[in-house]
Amino acid sequence: MYLGNETNQGDVAVGDFDESQLVGGVSLEFRRGLDKSGLDAELRQAHLDRELVLQDKKLLLQNLQYRVASLQAETESAEAAVQAFASSVRAESAKLREATQRYKDGRIETDRIIDFEAQLSSAELAYELQKIELARRYYQLDLLIGSIWQTVVRPEIAFLKMTAESTQPLTGSTSQQDIN
Repeated sequence: MYLGNETNQGDVAVGDFDESQLVGGVSLEFRRGLDKSGLDAELRQAHLDRELVLQDKKLLLQNLQYRVASLQAETESAEAAVQAFASSVRAESAKLREATQRYKDGRIETDRIIDFEAQLSSAELAYELQKIELARRYYQLDLLIGSIWQTVVRPEIAFLKMTAESTQPLTGSTSQQDIN
């Protein structure tokens, strides 16, 4: 709100101009005390970001569960395959023993013995390869579950542990044999 006096003076073609009048006015300005549009937008964006993160977390957990289930199924089938290859090695070994006995009796030729030895070697190789594949799947499962990281020794942690152990005083239970 304001109140004042307005004075206008000047020269005109017919003489001087001088006018004075009383002037007043009211100014009204509207302002929202809390501009919620910015706050609402930030809050809405935070909710959207949270929903995206929760969806990503759910997807990662589902993928992890599927991967663990898949590795467990692969491990079970690999275990069955190892057992099958072990029985194959036993069968080939028995076949070679029987052929060797027949060779000693003169009822089989040398080339058949060589074939049976090759088959036994092939079965043993397949058995060992299958055991390696099973061990690889176990390590993948351990890595996925996280239990393998408990056995990993990082150099900086090992150094800190060794330093902490070396600064502790010796107890009275140490004998002469322990020191030597």
